[in-house]
Amino acid sequence: MRWECVCHAVNIKKSFGPDDVSPMFLKEANTSLILAIHCIFNYSLHYGVIPVIWKRANVISLYKGSGDCAQPSSFRPISLLSILGKLLERLIKPMLEYHVSAHLSPMQSGFRHGRSTMDQLYRLDYIVRQAFHHRSFIDVVFLDFQKAFDSVWHDMILYKCALMNIPPKLWMWIHNFLHDRLIRCVWKGDSSDWMAVSAGVPQGAVLSPILYNIFINDIIDKTENIVAGIFADDVCMWLSKHGKAGEIAMRKNIVHVSKCKGQQVYS
Repeated sequence: MRWECVCHAVNIKKSFGPDDVSPMFLKEANTSLILAIHCIFNYSLHYGVIPVIWKRANVISLYKGSGDCAQPSSFRPISLLSILGKLLERLIKPMLEYHVSAHLSPMQSGFRHGRSTMDQLYRLDYIVRQAFHHRSFIDVVFLDFQKAFDSVWHDMILYKCALMNIPPKLWMWIHNFLHDRLIRCVWKGDSSDWMAVSAGVPQGAVLSPILYNIFINDIIDKTENIVAGIFADDVCMWLSKHGKAGEIAMRKNIVHVSKCKGQQVYS
């Protein structure tokens, strides 16, 4: 049975989330329990609803290894989600990729099968070598987004999902998945109150990378003078044509990127 394979393949070394469901619980699950989980997952996808506890996360802090231990910046927050919730995400991920892959920009190489950051490095290396060969120059702009994954606008993701013709049931599920999420800080057995998260893709969630790709998909304005290489939130733009027209197009795209992200962009 496929469900048995999925449950039994769970990594038992993974930490569990606020629901306290251990990965060992799934690893040793019998047929009756697996069928019950199957029914819950089918109900969730059919009606576009997700158990509230699956949308909550415990946030723990890991010391980066350097810096003042009294400063929050010396720690890296790690979000721990429900094992069951992430298992459902793994089953939904191929469905979502199937519907959006044809709509994603060919410039994007992040979190996509058969693509890597090396693809963009080779492209940039090629155009730089061509410029040297022709004793010319190439204008290149590197962009870095501040807190890119934490500043994603949920409603914009849903809008772009609708433009990509994602099936209504899957769209409703994603809507429920993104909204009404809560986090709390956990430290040495103590925990804070629950706090609402109104923006950003959930840290540690299986679907977060592809949802971010959907959000950033039109980050580069379509123009004949601009070529770009994108890997997740790292963007590199260069001109396909030099001269005043190319410079105007580059400035236009930098402004376009700033408006799309709604945040400060460093170049």
